[in-house]
Amino acid sequence: MGTLLVLGTGAAYQRLCQLLVMAFIARNLGVERTGEFVQGSAAGAVLAVLAGSAVRPLVVREIAREPALAGAWIRAAVRARLRAGALLAAVGSCVALLASTQPLFWALCCLLALPAAYDLKVVLDMGARPRHEVLLESAACTVQVGLVGLWALDGGDGLATLAALQLASRCLYALAAVGAVRRLPAGSGPALRAMAWPASRVSATILLGELLQAAETWLVAAFGGNRAAGLYAVAQRIAAGAMLPSAQLVRLLLPHLFRSGIGGDAARTTRTALRSVAWATLPIAAGGAVVASPLCALFGADFAAGGPVLGLLLAATSAQHLGWQCGHALFAAGRDRPFTRQLLLQSVLLVALLPPLTCTSGAVGAALALGLSHVGGAGAGWQAARRIMPLAARALLAPCIAAAATACAALAVADAFGTCAAIAAGAAAFALSLWAVELRQSWRRLGHGLAEASGFGE
Repeated sequence: MGTLLVLGTGAAYQRLCQLLVMAFIARNLGVERTGEFVQGSAAGAVLAVLAGSAVRPLVVREIAREPALAGAWIRAAVRARLRAGALLAAVGSCVALLASTQPLFWALCCLLALPAAYDLKVVLDMGARPRHEVLLESAACTVQVGLVGLWALDGGDGLATLAALQLASRCLYALAAVGAVRRLPAGSGPALRAMAWPASRVSATILLGELLQAAETWLVAAFGGNRAAGLYAVAQRIAAGAMLPSAQLVRLLLPHLFRSGIGGDAARTTRTALRSVAWATLPIAAGGAVVASPLCALFGADFAAGGPVLGLLLAATSAQHLGWQCGHALFAAGRDRPFTRQLLLQSVLLVALLPPLTCTSGAVGAALALGLSHVGGAGAGWQAARRIMPLAARALLAPCIAAAATACAALAVADAFGTCAAIAAGAAAFALSLWAVELRQSWRRLGHGLAEASGFGE
């Protein structure tokens, strides 16, 4: 419970900061220029992924198998990502200086790959040290809100200035992370290159998926224009905020799923994870779809058109988080072949569907393509996981009923009493459903069953 409280509180604060930053940017720049800015951020994210984000799941699995070597694995991963990030940032900056009409903006975005090498999310969780990472990220988010808020109050509209402020906040995180990495227990583990070839197929598949995820807004802009990218980016931020409980639950569940594949009850852990994530996503997606347009309008009247985009992204995120549980269970059990097939199917669907749907329907088409790809990936992961452990779809029935109740309650009051009342009514229906079905008899032992099943501990 202590870990869940730390992750939940810290993540809620961080997501609020991110929403504030996006609100400042969207209101100052408008739809078109917001679309331009998020393309630059996506470029930095793509370089960070290329620099080695795909190695993180492999490192996490190795830490789960040999916790005493956590420090050695994390240091090796950081060094590898920093070297690759420096090379990619240099190449990207040179290309920006030679070929772009806004060279400084694009060069600064490329440099975001450097501090990304010190991203410690998940890897510190495996060593039961999530508080360190939460504090680092919260501090960086606070700095970014302050800097961007001052920029907005001053009437700023320069993209290069915004990129510089974003880079400064990430560098603060990286500098603090250096100390956290140095404090990890010493030890010598296998070099990352020793596992590069055996894990090359898994790494390549993860890399492809993460590249597409990092480049989403970039691709939307390429096929739908800056307006589509701006609407998509704002809806994406709201969806991420709404799905914050599930995102943190997924992060909390990951060490349990990985540890259960070594000596725990993998089937029981996976069933618990799927049911928990279903409760954290499906009711929020259903209720959020009812109030999607008014929520988008909070970022400016022009952004109200992003309501359908937000509704689709909420559904897509639900499918993604459920699919992750099946994929993590397969990966933890060493079933790399079905795990890579799940990720590959998801990526292929997105590549095949996003260009035509975005060209014809803009941001709505892009969100629909993302949703279909995540549904396909989740379905493939579910089928593969069922072959190695007993899973039953009826375990998700109660969350589905709660989702319907949440949507109906929000819809019943939305027109007459407004958005806030609809959110309150939906939240009340969700809370009552959760209490009646899940927590009324077992809230005192919340998390104990998961810890017992996985063997990881609370």
